[in-house]
Amino acid sequence: MKNIGKNSLQTNLLRHLFFFLLLFFLTFGIAYWHYTEPDRKLASEINWIKNNRNVEYDEDLSDDEIVQYNETNHWEEENLIKKLQNPDTNLSKKRRRKFRELLKEIIEKTKYIKEIDQEKLENTLEKERKEIIHKILEARNMLTNLKSIIEPKWNEAEKNNYLKVQNEWFSEYFPGGFKFDEKDEIWLQKGEKSQEDLKVTEEIKKFMDHFYEEYKKVYNLTSPKIVQPTRTINGDLITLETPQKEIEEKINQLKKKGYPYNFDNKMKVIWESFAGWHEKGEKDKGNVTVGLTHYTPSKELSEDETVKICQNRIISITLDAKFPFGRKGKRYESWSTKKPNGQLNNLRIDWNSLIETIAHELAHAIINTTKISYRDEDHKGGHGTLHSEYTKKMKKLIKESSKYQDFKNFWFKK
Repeated sequence: MKNIGKNSLQTNLLRHLFFFLLLFFLTFGIAYWHYTEPDRKLASEINWIKNNRNVEYDEDLSDDEIVQYNETNHWEEENLIKKLQNPDTNLSKKRRRKFRELLKEIIEKTKYIKEIDQEKLENTLEKERKEIIHKILEARNMLTNLKSIIEPKWNEAEKNNYLKVQNEWFSEYFPGGFKFDEKDEIWLQKGEKSQEDLKVTEEIKKFMDHFYEEYKKVYNLTSPKIVQPTRTINGDLITLETPQKEIEEKINQLKKKGYPYNFDNKMKVIWESFAGWHEKGEKDKGNVTVGLTHYTPSKELSEDETVKICQNRIISITLDAKFPFGRKGKRYESWSTKKPNGQLNNLRIDWNSLIETIAHELAHAIINTTKISYRDEDHKGGHGTLHSEYTKKMKKLIKESSKYQDFKNFWFKK
């Protein structure tokens, strides 16, 4: 009987020990699970941000659109760096650090294509070109995902209210509306202008006029001294690198052929400055043309020949109609379009974007003022190394001038 009692006591002790250990490990497991839950959530977020399985090469994207995506990527990188450096951001210290590391990883992956432009894209082999475009699209996807986690999400009421504010502002600011120009496939401002728009247009014109003339003055640029054919008799393109002596020889050849044109005439440039606002692009896809430089192309010398002559050229610039919405302040740094799935597609229309766009278009205007032919329709829009160089110099010229701060003060004046 004693042995039976002893065994029963041992059994009870083992049973209690088992339940104690079970309770201990269960409590420890729940505590560990709860303690590590933020880390698992963070790891899940990072995996979601880096998930590029659905990103594919899009053969319908033009080189111009890819260059714009790449430029936007680098702006987003700078914007996210600032947000992640801000201790007031609604993120824990650890999440901020991990997201900074992830952002650095994204930037490193596309570092080698930071300075990519349209000309470089055109001159790369097809395989390399596809790899570059795919990297840009992957970076775009990851930056969008990261931004969606960092920035607070709007509820449906906030989304609808923001869209309502936009629409009411647009109707008030553009009472005359827009008319479709079939030739350029663009909506151009028409009719009556609001009082605010008249003031804004006047200031932008003064700003553009100043830097259009200042750039030519600083870099000693003038209109061409001769009328230059942009194609040979056989229709071959005459590039900007063609020496003047060779150009003069080609002009003499045309004279001997008896072309009915006075080759002693000089090209006349008519600068019409800022010509108003436009609407252009596929809003749901985010493909929006924020700025356009309009100029009369080289005119045909005759209907029969391929030779083209440029004598008179009218140049003007239009900007995306949504830019003035950014004058309202920091809350209005983007323009939102509601997608069919209910998500918002945001276009950057802040101060920096406005200045970048103006510099970009003024570079086009300067090139078309001082060059007879620069990357015509065969070269898809003129976004080559020359334009890239002019744009950088123009931005530097603008930001180092007192006119820059004057214009900024006006832009945000209430």
